[in-house]
Amino acid sequence: MGFEHSERLFKAYAGDKKLVSFGGGHNSPRPTFFNTSVMIFFHSVLKIGTASHPSPPGGAPDLSPRTAASADDLLIQEAIALSLSST
Repeated sequence: MGFEHSERLFKAYAGDKKLVSFGGGHNSPRPTFFNTSVMIFFHSVLKIGTASHPSPPGGAPDLSPRTAASADDLLIQEAIALSLSST
């Protein structure tokens, strides 16, 4: 997925937004500040992990380093599913 895709999503999204870019490819590790910002966005705007969209059974995901990537992936998948279900 090229940066142009991110630019199109940025232009299409009507809410508060900030486009951030950094070096690396599609599968490169993201800087910690970026992952933190994404999680804040998911929680505050998409309400993931709140009463309206609770965390998976068993409570909040384990965000220890060994599972952080898979927890991030699950939140991203949930956000995508939610965005598609509202169209």
